[in-house]
This record gives sequence, structure tokens and C-alpha cells, in this order.
Amino acid sequence: MPSPDLTQNAVLMERLAQIEAGPSGAQIGAFFDFDGTLIDGFSAMYLVKERWKNKQIGLREASELLTFGLNKHPSDTDFFELISNAAERWKGLGEDAVAKLWEKIFVRHIAQTVFPEAWRLVQAHQRKNHTVAIASSATRWQILPAAREFGIAHVLATPVQVRDGKLTGRLDGAPLWNEGKARAVKAFAKSQGLKLDQSYGYANGDEDVAFLASGGHPLAVNAKPELVRAAAHSACVELVIA
Repeated sequence: MPSPDLTQNAVLMERLAQIEAGPSGAQIGAFFDFDGTLIDGFSAMYLVKERWKNKQIGLREASELLTFGLNKHPSDTDFFELISNAAERWKGLGEDAVAKLWEKIFVRHIAQTVFPEAWRLVQAHQRKNHTVAIASSATRWQILPAAREFGIAHVLATPVQVRDGKLTGRLDGAPLWNEGKARAVKAFAKSQGLKLDQSYGYANGDEDVAFLASGGHPLAVNAKPELVRAAAHSACVELVIA
């Protein structure tokens, strides 16, 4: 029986070959989840560590994030409460200040967690001139530094309301979680004239089943249990890249 590393490498090579042999052009989409897919871990936890170090966070906020991170099966309600509470705490902060904070966190922490295999997949799609996008339940400020590093122009993220350059403490639409992410990807694909049945998707979470099912070439990476089960009963193949 082949070792896990050989199996992992074989699946990666097969996907890279599939991309290379497939059609080129911007009408083909390649959608990547962020936390656990492009990077190792949960990006929000690096914010918690940074704010805890600077005595800017209370036990309640730290506990909420830790509890969510440890929850094996977070519901739509769990995530909505988490992201809504986070938005409320940031009320009144300038958008520029939030963006600069996440730039600092990316340089100090997140950049070191980028999966090299994910980088290879992104580059393979870029060489084929595919429309590459990150689709994540995180906010755009969390994602943008990594998107720039990867050279990814399109970011689909949970929308946070900004007025006159300041965060209002409210969301500005549905979070990109579970069906919400799938709907966002479909809407983006329609707006860009993408052929979803020929497009690619990459994700790791149980909540990403609907998202992966929206494209013709799904691939589960570092997959959680429910996603593993879904992969076993569909064309979605699990690729362990951790």
C-alpha cells in the first residue's frame, strides 16, 4: 500500500495534469477557500493572539473564537453569531486601520502558513488564464494580503458594512458560509460569464459541501469528516496537503 505522502503527491500531480490538459481562458473559474485550504489553520486566531498580547481582548471574545474553532460541527447560527459579534466589536474603527492590522498579521503569522501545494494549484490555474478567486466566510481584510501575495484579483468574502471609511458594526449582506458561499460563487460566476460546470473548487470544511458541489471539478483538501463522506460519494476527491 502506498505511503500517505505518495498518495498525496499522486493526487496533486493528477490535478495539476488535469488543469494543464484542460481548457484555457477566463471563462473557467478556480475557487479557493481560505482558512485550512490556502493556509494552515484559522486566520482569526492570529488576530486573537495579537490582541491578547497587546491586552486588547477580553476573555469573552477569546472564548467565543476558541469555542468556535474547536466546534467540530458549527451550525449556520453559530457562525452568524460569531461574525455578527465580531462586527459589533469593531464598530467605529477605520477601514484603513483594520486593513493595516491584517497586513501586519499576515506578515508576522499567516504568510508562514501558506500551503506550498495550494500555491502550485493557484499558479497552475493562472498559467491557463483561468479566473481565480478566493471564496471565504472570512472578511476581505483577512484575505486581501494573501490574495495579493498569490496574485489573485478576486475575493468573495463575508461583507462588513462601512460608512464614511468606518465600520458600522453590522454585516452588509449574508455571510459566505455553507449555502451562502455557494450562492456567492454562483452569482460571481454569472456576473463574469464563467462556465461553472468546467470550473474548479478547493475547500476543507464540512460547511463547504454546497460550495464544492457548485463546480464541475471539486477537490477536498485537508477535509473534515462530513466533507470526506461527501467526497466519497461524489466526484470530489480528498487531497491531504497538511
